[in-house]
Order: sequence, then C-alpha cells, then structure tokens
Amino acid sequence: MPALVTRKFRVHNAKQFKESIDESAAWSGSGVTGSEDATTLDEHYYTFIGRTTVWDDDNAPPEPTDTTKQNTYDPWDTMIAAKKITSADVSHVIPRYNWTSGTVYTQYNDNDHELHTNTTSPLIVMTQDFNVYKCMDNANNATSTSQPISVSSEAGAIDDKYGQDNYKWKYLYTITAAEALKFVTPNYIPVKTIRNANAIGMTGTTGMPTDDGSAQFDIEKNTVDGSIDVYEIQNAGANYQFFNGTCLDGSNDSSTTQIVTTTTGINETNDVYNNSGVYVNNVIRKVVDYSYDVGSGKGTFILDSALSTAATGAFSIFPQVRIYGDGTGASARCVEGATGGTIGAVFSGDVGSNYGQAEAKVIQPQSSGAGAVIKPIISPKGGHGYNLVEECGGNFLMINTRLEQSEGGKFTTSNDFRQIGVVKSPISANGTHRFIATAGTQAITIRIGTINGSNFIADNVIIGASSGAQAKIVDVTDVTVGGIAFKDLRCINVDLGPSDTNKILGNAETNGVDMTNPAGGTVSGLPGGFQQENVSCSGSTAVITSITAGEMKPYSGSLLYVENRSPIARAADQTEDIKLIIEF
Repeated sequence: MPALVTRKFRVHNAKQFKESIDESAAWSGSGVTGSEDATTLDEHYYTFIGRTTVWDDDNAPPEPTDTTKQNTYDPWDTMIAAKKITSADVSHVIPRYNWTSGTVYTQYNDNDHELHTNTTSPLIVMTQDFNVYKCMDNANNATSTSQPISVSSEAGAIDDKYGQDNYKWKYLYTITAAEALKFVTPNYIPVKTIRNANAIGMTGTTGMPTDDGSAQFDIEKNTVDGSIDVYEIQNAGANYQFFNGTCLDGSNDSSTTQIVTTTTGINETNDVYNNSGVYVNNVIRKVVDYSYDVGSGKGTFILDSALSTAATGAFSIFPQVRIYGDGTGASARCVEGATGGTIGAVFSGDVGSNYGQAEAKVIQPQSSGAGAVIKPIISPKGGHGYNLVEECGGNFLMINTRLEQSEGGKFTTSNDFRQIGVVKSPISANGTHRFIATAGTQAITIRIGTINGSNFIADNVIIGASSGAQAKIVDVTDVTVGGIAFKDLRCINVDLGPSDTNKILGNAETNGVDMTNPAGGTVSGLPGGFQQENVSCSGSTAVITSITAGEMKPYSGSLLYVENRSPIARAADQTEDIKLIIEF
C-alpha cells in the first residue's frame, strides 16, 4: 500500500540521536553508571580512528558494506583509539548554499515537496555575514541580484524594502563564530531550535528557555502560528483598476475615514473604485464610496474603517483581496504588473493567525478586471522560524571531534589512519561496566626488551616465535625501567597464531592477548595469542616482557557509523578537526 516516511520522521530520528547524547551528558555519573545492564540513559558515544594499512587505491577508499563482519568485527580489529562525543560536539546541519547573484531561488510553498531537495534553486541561503534566510517570494522566478540584509526579528518581518530585485526574504538566524568554527563546512551549515523540547510556546513562563540575546530567540518568540506571509500568483488576470496617488494634506476629516487627492490621472467616474482595496499609512482598508468633483479636481475615497491618524503621503488603490479560511485577521494588497491591469505582486498586510486552510478572492468593482488567481501560502506549523530544525530540513547531524595532539597519550601522532567511525556504549576491557573515559587507546601495547636490530618501527609486522600470532605496529615509544631500555609497541590487526597443540588459548575479546596467563597456560588446540615470548620483525628480534590490552572490550557496544577515507597523517603538534555528516 502507498505510504510515506515523512521528512519530519527523519528529522525526528536525528533529534532522538542527538538527544541521546544530551541525555548521556545530563545523566552520567554514579547515579546511572554501573554494569552493562544499567539504565539505558547510561549511553556513551565515541569517535574512533583506525586502520593504518593502505587501501588497494588510497585515493579511492572502498565503500563500507553493511555486513556483520564489517559492521561488528573488522573496525574493532584495526581500531587505534577513541574519544568521547559530548553534546557540544553534535549539531543538526543543513546543506550550505551561499547567496549568489544571478540565481533563481525557490520560494516557500506549503505544497512543494521539493523544497529541500532542489540543489540548483535552493530555498535556504547563507550570506557573507553568516546570516541565514528563507526565500519567501522569488518575483515570479526572476534571478536574485540583491543580497538580503535585514535582520529583523519582528513577527512577520520580511526583507523586501532593501532589495532591488523584488525578492522577499525571511531572516532566520545568524551563525555565531563558535558555531562556524565547529559546524560550518563547504557543504553544510548548522541549524538549531532554541526553544526547549517540552515547550509549547515562548511565553517566558516557567520552563521556557532564558533569552540568550540572539535574534533567533526573538524570532521563535514572535512567530505566529498559521500565518499567511506570502501569496502565490497563479494567474495575473487582466483589466484591473489600479491607482497610485498622494493624499491632499489637511483635507481629511477628523474621523480619519476619508482620503482626498488631486493627483493627476485619477478616474473621474463616480463609484469606479468602490469595493477596491486601499493601502495608506501602512495599513489596508476597503473603499466603500468614491466620488470625483470636476470643479475642484478632487477625488474622495470613503473607507470602511477609521485609520489611527489622518491619511498622509502616498496611497495606492488596487483590486480588493478577500481571504477566507479557518483563521482570522489576514489581509493583502496587490501591485500592478508590468503589463497594465494585471497583478504583478501580492504583499501581505496583516499575516493573520491560526490558518490551516485559506482561499483568496480578487474582487474588482464595476465588473472590470477578471481572471486573477492568487493562492495564500500558509506558514509551517508554529510560524516561520518557530522550529528551524524541521523548517530547514535538519535531518542531517554533524559530529565534530577535535583530536588535539595525542589526547594525553591515547592517540598516535606518528602514523596515519584511514577509518573513522562512531561506537555507542562500549564496555571496559575488564567487562564489568561501560567505558566512560574521555579517551581511550584501543591498540594493544606490547613491551619488548633484549632488542636486536632496528626494524621494530611503525607499519612493520611482529610475529610471536612460540604463538605464531601477528600484529601490525602503529607506533613505537622508547621507555626506560630500572635503567634498562625497552620499547612499547602499540599494535593493531592482531592475527592469532595457527591451531596446533602447542599454542596458548588466546582470547579474541582481548585483542588476541591471553589475559588469564600471558606467560603460559594449558595446552589448547585453538589459535593462540601473544605470550611473553620471543618476537621477530623483518629480521630484528626481541623478547616480550609485558602485554597490555586495549581499554575497551573488542566487539562490545554498537558500531553505528563507519567511514573509509584516504590516509590522514598525524603529527605531535597537530590537531585534527573531524567532521562526520550523518543523514537520517
């Protein structure tokens, strides 16, 4: 049967993932930390790096496959180290489109299923000031040549007075410098909702977020649910009456329901403008009666309701727009098109509220004018700017992890890596509780002494003389204990020795190290792990003096994300800024 997984559902999934990281930060500690079976709030997420072995083509890494082997076991075998992901490291993001002159942008439409998928004519843009806007009206598919600049957070405020291209833009938010550093890339920008997850509105009552001083906070607070901010012209019609004039100062009565003008070109036929709309003093009214006095050359308009002050300055007459629907308060005015007598644009007066359905009728008095069809465009639920994560299509998450030098010795700084991923809730190596440290080394550390030769270096393979186990060296550290020189080899890709009757039982869940008795053990017919034994490496030899397993139990937790990359080199004074994009 036909069905649809909506974008809202995908955004919901992204929110749930982010909230699970937030919950870990909020609920971690002694109250929830315990065994593997502790409360589900005791979740911890880590970004890991791994794999030093070259790909068949390092410039074109293979696509990961979603098999049990590749999403459960292989990444653990090549994992070097991992760093915890905090709530501050995660943000919803949306595709980045810089405002560019000469582009036709997609205008907001409540019935357009391609709003967030049109890459050549996007809906959301970012300007050079890191301000983010939504296109509300594209001037009948014209090219945009004037960058939006308004940052008004007033309810219903749309940037149409600064632009010279007749575009209308809605300012949404500004990306801060800190947000730009963590979450802006050539292809993505961050987006967020300030309002609390449990908040229904922004009333300032208990439970509402505090004002963070941002324009976005004010926008969320000032949004109008079910507003009609823009209109779509589906047919411009023909032969409609328009007139632009200037009020005759001092000629308006005290009730402020009268407009008098002597502007040249006004129609001299009485009643010809009856039932027209009028825009004066920045409000919209209806003309209930029109008369023209030939002797004085004055045209007089009687309005349906009073103005707050006497009419002054410019005014315009246009076909009346009547809006019907289940909301209240919306009004609009028409502007004459390049072809006289047609509707060239429709501007919202009062945006109204609580519309879920709406229809607009163009009314022309005296039986002149016909054919115009305009469609009210209803805001997203809550209003424009109320929930920007949903409104902007934030079903993408970015995880930003900064690897600062060696992270206290946990990460190598002398070798490259080719795989990045996310693991949820790994278990500590002793298997009694979830791993909760800020960072952890996952490579096994093999200390060697009595060294002959110089080939115990990164990327070479060591082989156990008795066990036959093998492993690849990630990095080497010189250590001195009691005046005796040793080398600590951090190793991955542990390959247990072959099966025969002379091997110590290895434990795959401790990276091939026999943690029960690394110096010896009972005879087993299973593959064996490293022991305290002689090892060789490309002709060089040494003796294993100790073995330390990685800090997390291999194959524990859930591998949620794996990404293969071209080699990323590290250095002792270097910080890697890893940005993972996950689309839900």
